[in-house]
Amino acid sequence: MVVLTALLALIAVGCTGEEEREETRGNAGPGSAYAFPRAPTVPVGPLDPEIDAAITRLLPPALGGVLDTEVLGRIAESGDARLGWLVSDLLRFYQESTVENDALISAFARLTGVDVRSDPLFAAGSWKAVTDHMLAWDLPAPPRYRERKAELYLAAEPGWKPFFEDDESDIDWRWVAWGGVLIDDRKLGDPNPCFSGCIPALNDPA
Repeated sequence: MVVLTALLALIAVGCTGEEEREETRGNAGPGSAYAFPRAPTVPVGPLDPEIDAAITRLLPPALGGVLDTEVLGRIAESGDARLGWLVSDLLRFYQESTVENDALISAFARLTGVDVRSDPLFAAGSWKAVTDHMLAWDLPAPPRYRERKAELYLAAEPGWKPFFEDDESDIDWRWVAWGGVLIDDRKLGDPNPCFSGCIPALNDPA
């Protein structure tokens, strides 16, 4: 019997839910606190069919390490801030790649109207800054979010499949991200050490 364990990192910030109260993150930098900008307005309902089709075109090559910045730009033109969650998920695997990272940060700015490079936490990682903003705003996920997040995550580690396939699960996938640790799928009682590396980034040729 195979014991499947997965380490999923929950990235959380304190959200009050009061629209008029300014959200802040303490200790964003030495002696500083960061105030999150007001949440962008988001549409309700399905995605624009052209944008939905663009996402469908974007993901397959992105899973193989090729981010089509032209298609990404078309998606960003929609101004649908819900798609900031897609940017967050892609950044988890592309944050070490300068060109793709810059393209994703620019797309996030166009989608939400906010340039996260002004966030002191940005220096510690663009993915952290983007995800903190999305969580602080508590923006809804776009349609088909679980399906597309699964497509991205399963390309990196097929062992996540049982989590995404559970239709009865009440997991809020906005709050789940890969923590950077391999799944330990050794057989029960296996005395050999688990490999101590990390899943390669999607654009890592290795």
